[in-house]
Amino acid sequence: MLEEEAQRTCTSRRFRDPLTRAHNRRYLEERLASELAYAERHGADLTLAAIDIDYFKRINDGFSHPAGDFVLKKASSMHQPFAAGRGRLRPLWW
Repeated sequence: MLEEEAQRTCTSRRFRDPLTRAHNRRYLEERLASELAYAERHGADLTLAAIDIDYFKRINDGFSHPAGDFVLKKASSMHQPFAAGRGRLRPLWW
């Protein structure tokens, strides 16, 4: 049981951003090929959405890095409810 928990923690650290807990680029790189293959095999649609926070550098520079961290966490938490299984909206990043 302890070993399984350690494995989950290790995987979580590898594939999630420590600040926002959102999936990171490494996760995308490893999952995208399998998601594309699944969509092709099953004739399913696949959508990849990327989100950019306009003028984020201005937030960090003008209001401090803790303020920027708050914005990142808030933006991430707004999108996490959309995470779901196949057949529903499921962002790869979250």
